[in-house]
Formats: sequence, structure tokens, C-alpha cells
Amino acid sequence: MQLDRTRIVIRERSSTELLDLSLRVLGRYGKPIALTSAILIVPFAILNELLIAHLIADELSALTIPQYVSVMAQLVFIEAPFATTVTTVFLGRMMFLQETDLRSMVHESAALIGRLTVTQLIKRGVFVAIAIGVLSWSDPDYIHLLWIVTILVGIVRMGRPFINEIVLLEKNPLRSKDKSAITVSRRSSRLHGPSSGDLFGRSILMSLVLFTAVCSVGLSLWFIQGLMTNLWVWGHWMIRGFVPLSMWVVAVYSTVYRFLCYLDLRIRREGWEVELQVRAAAAELQGVHA
Repeated sequence: MQLDRTRIVIRERSSTELLDLSLRVLGRYGKPIALTSAILIVPFAILNELLIAHLIADELSALTIPQYVSVMAQLVFIEAPFATTVTTVFLGRMMFLQETDLRSMVHESAALIGRLTVTQLIKRGVFVAIAIGVLSWSDPDYIHLLWIVTILVGIVRMGRPFINEIVLLEKNPLRSKDKSAITVSRRSSRLHGPSSGDLFGRSILMSLVLFTAVCSVGLSLWFIQGLMTNLWVWGHWMIRGFVPLSMWVVAVYSTVYRFLCYLDLRIRREGWEVELQVRAAAAELQGVHA
């Protein structure tokens, strides 16, 4: 990792600057981000539809629509970090001017599937959410348990948002016989612990931004549907197609924002900006003496 060879300038940024920069990154690298995101998002989107289609299969009503949308939002929220693992690898390589070959990025992500299974699928509720969806086929009341999982996952994620980056980019082991080795849990504590207050504030801000963004994207898709088909009702295409699509689009945006927040935290904690300034000053002095 060479701090003087990056696509994004190394400096500390505020939350609003990071939100704006996330949009710029999406605009500049939209195609590869969409491609890497689709690798896992498409299977998860199909799985979610299979899990909760029965909630809305009979009729669209004032009762079934909110329940379906709410459950879908919870599933996307829980699954998004794991579903965007390849995207996180791409962002890390893009940032430090490394090769972004799709096959090698998929292989790199697959090589870490064991750690991702523990940190995301098990500890952050993905398996539990899927199990609840399966149980709801026999008894729809099971689906209410998903709220408990969502709340617990949200609390954990507020305090430890950068597990994906630690596993995929820093590649710390889950366990080690060497007591001095930096495992995922140790690295997570060192990275998140001293900045827990700031991370909590950014999480609250991001939650509000994401909710607004989902509404904006969803309503935009509804407006486009109305213009093209002259159908302004919220039918099955809108509820089961465009609403989940808007959620996944915003989930990808949140992945970019989370990655940039991770970089910003390391810049602040590890003095990257200061190091670059010292290097620049040293180079300038060498030029003067030469």
C-alpha cells in the first residue's frame, strides 16, 4: 500500500464530504461497481423473493404491502454487507491503483469465505434471517422475529461497521496460536474502540440518508413506470421489482460510503495525511539542497 499512489487524495474529510465523495465514486466507477455488486446481490434478491413472496401472493392491500416492504427492507439491511463483498475488494484495489480483474477479485473474496461466513453469515444474522424466512412459510407469524434480528444487527453494526474491510482488505485471521498476532477481533477493537462516538454519529446520519435515498429512488422508478406505461398504481411490478431494486441500489451506495469512512478513520488514526506531508516536505528539502 503506497499512500502517495492513490486515486483519491489522502486527507481527513467530514461526513458530508464523504457522502458527496461517495456519489462521485459511484459516478466515476458505476459500471464496475454495478458488475461486482450484481454477483451476489442478484442471488440474494431472488432468494428474498422466494422467502417472502407468500406475504403478498394473494392480494395487494393496505396490510400486505407495508408488511412485504418492511420485511424486504430488513432482509436487505442484514444481507447487504455480505452481498457486496466483491465490491469492497474492488474499492480497495481501485483506491490503491491495483489490478481490478473481475476473476481475481472473485477468487480473492472466495478465498476468505470461511472468515466471511463467521463474521457476516453467522455473527451478523444472515443465516438467522434466512431461517426465519423459511419458517414463515409454515407460520407467517415467525416473520415478526426478524425485527429482533434487525435491531441486534443494527446495534452491532453501529459499533463495528468495518468488519468487511478488516477481513477483505487487511486479511486478518480469525484466530491465531501466536498471541501477538492481530486477529479480526483485536483489529476491530483497536480500530473501532477509540472512535465509537464518532462512528455512532455517522451511523445515525447514514440511516437518515439511506431512508431518504430509498424513498427517492423508489418514487423515481414509480414515476418512470407511470410515464412509460401510463399505470400509476403500485402493482406487483412496483412492489416486488422496483422497491427491492431501489433498496439494493442504495445498499451499494452505502457500501461505497462505508469504505470511504473506513479510509477516513485510518487516515485520522494512523496519521496518513501527516505522513504524506512529511514526505512532501522531505522531498522539497532534498530538491533545495540538490
